[in-house]
Amino acid sequence: MGLDAFEGHQVVAAKLRVTRAGDGLSEALKLEPRALLVGEEVFFVLRGQVTQVNHRSASKDKGDLLVRVHTVEAQEIAMVGQAEVDELLAAERDRVKQLRDEEAGREPLPLAGDSQSSQLPADAETLGEAPSGGWEPPAPPPGGPPLENYDTATVEDILTAVAVFDAEQIWMTVEWEEAHQDRAEITKACFARLDELGAD
Repeated sequence: MGLDAFEGHQVVAAKLRVTRAGDGLSEALKLEPRALLVGEEVFFVLRGQVTQVNHRSASKDKGDLLVRVHTVEAQEIAMVGQAEVDELLAAERDRVKQLRDEEAGREPLPLAGDSQSSQLPADAETLGEAPSGGWEPPAPPPGGPPLENYDTATVEDILTAVAVFDAEQIWMTVEWEEAHQDRAEITKACFARLDELGAD
């Protein structure tokens, strides 16, 4: 759906701000306190109501172009598990990527097998929790990332792997992250693992 003009000005983008998100969870946390850890991934489902719509200048050098800003007040919020949202988030990532490709005039490349490439294959359960017998991550492909399916794995999956990597694998992970997505939580976990191993 396109954006309607506002008072004769073209509206070129839309933004969203969410208010009172913390209030929606406060009651639950009072009854069942939980400590969240730095770097921990958390997932929420939120029900909100649009309480305000404003229009602002897109930028100083874009004259009459406007951005539509929606304010949503959180009514309810619930913390949910990763498994409950992974499929939804993967679908949204794919949808946004497709929109970006269309905007840039790029045709999506056909993928081997199926469009499920954003999900880990069945044998990638090894990226989940380590079994009690001790888990060994699969060997990385030569010259590639430090772990098979690295670029489609979640941060939580990678952190699980990092916890059992040796020093060489850790340095591979650091180099790959710095050259690609450069996610602070992963590099921080890598250096913590190196400390644990007593490696430089």
